[in-house]
Amino acid sequence: MNQKTNLQKNTETGKSNKIDIQIQYSKIFGVPLLKASFPKNQIDDLNNICDEVLTSPAKVDHSKKLAGVIKKGQQLLIPHKHNNDPEKDRTLKRLQSNIKALCSNYIKSVRTSDEGSEKMWKDFTMSIDQIWLVSQYKHDYNPPHTHGGTMSGIIYLKVPKRITDNLELPDGKLSFQGWLPYKPEWLMFNQNVSINPKIGDVYIFPAWLSHQVYPFDFDEERRSISFNLEATPLDNESNVKY
Repeated sequence: MNQKTNLQKNTETGKSNKIDIQIQYSKIFGVPLLKASFPKNQIDDLNNICDEVLTSPAKVDHSKKLAGVIKKGQQLLIPHKHNNDPEKDRTLKRLQSNIKALCSNYIKSVRTSDEGSEKMWKDFTMSIDQIWLVSQYKHDYNPPHTHGGTMSGIIYLKVPKRITDNLELPDGKLSFQGWLPYKPEWLMFNQNVSINPKIGDVYIFPAWLSHQVYPFDFDEERRSISFNLEATPLDNESNVKY
């Protein structure tokens, strides 16, 4: 944002004491947020996997390790492979491959932020820690929290239309919080950014970035897949300048 203003030029009498100058505003310390979309056929395949996970007698409850306040829904681990169905195994492998591809793109894009990071992250390794299903219903929500690992992400499989279309109310929205408190009297302004998710949307962000999901008061399922990924730079001994 560019502006013009004037400052005092001099104090000599009889002469103009104003001078026009240009002012430029920019934001610093911004956190990149990757957004992508999976095609409908991949979302359908993932929903079929999740339908099976939700009803399986061998399902693994992951809720005790998560921040979600889930009263009617479930938070379950998604296996890394399917032993009994080759097609579903291919779906899971494709999911992992796509997660890694997007996270790799993120790192390669943001590493150019400074010279030390660009060198450090020229080569890196990645491994997916966990992938889990979050099935939410009326009054379920996630309070502000962060994740483990290096990067995290969310893939939306089912989103009630009232969440997608409701641009005014926070119900069911994904919200990110900055690391500074809200203290307008100190010129610390609102760092809360809310997003209306849509089916197929994918969001990837640093695992340390605080986020939450607001509760909603209708009965349709809100379904997503979340994941944590560990990334390690191979040149971790670079002389990074702080």
